[in-house]
Amino acid sequence: MVTKRRNLNEAINRGMEGRSIGAPSDKQAPETLSKKSANAAPKTQRKAKGYKSNIVSIRFDSGDYERLKEIAQEQGTNGAALIRKAVKDIIKAAEKP
Repeated sequence: MVTKRRNLNEAINRGMEGRSIGAPSDKQAPETLSKKSANAAPKTQRKAKGYKSNIVSIRFDSGDYERLKEIAQEQGTNGAALIRKAVKDIIKAAEKP
């Protein structure tokens, strides 16, 4: 037997009966908040690693890039990490007298 679909708003209203979304809960009313918690600053995200702030594009020959990926996989890492390590090694070598 085919039944007529009920109005979506009616179904939502029936499902939401008894819920008080947006209303203060019984556990902690807004007037019971302490001054310290009321004035607390929201948590800020901590800063990502320094290398994430500078994005650099590098172009490779396709053969070189494939070989780089193979070497990285053998070492249990990825190509980007391998390049970052190589750059750090170059910088360290240049700093030594």
